[in-house]
Amino acid sequence: MSKPRVLHFEDDPAFAEKFGQRLRQAGFEVRHFTNPSADPVSIVMNEKPDLIISDIVMPVMNGIASARCIKADQRTKHIPLILLSSLCSRVDMQAGREVADQYVVKYEGGMDEAITYAKSFVSV
Repeated sequence: MSKPRVLHFEDDPAFAEKFGQRLRQAGFEVRHFTNPSADPVSIVMNEKPDLIISDIVMPVMNGIASARCIKADQRTKHIPLILLSSLCSRVDMQAGREVADQYVVKYEGGMDEAITYAKSFVSV
């Protein structure tokens, strides 16, 4: 059985590496995009992942805009999407929850929380 494929959009390479290790330990195949030259929607179309985890603050297209596009497209709207961000205001969290399947704040336990949600969306 193949491992579920996760696309991870994160502009902090150190965080991406650490979180990627945790995801792999949890049974996922991980593909990181720390500074994508293409917009995330194009990458999702090409990669066809089982799950998407994205930061909000990204260089080409922010995570909320990406999530809106991904969820509006018939070809990708079924893919579970978790926003994982350090933005923790009520407004940011509400905006994220309106477009993503889950919103997790980056804090000490945020990686574990995101992995728990990831496992609930796809079988590992």
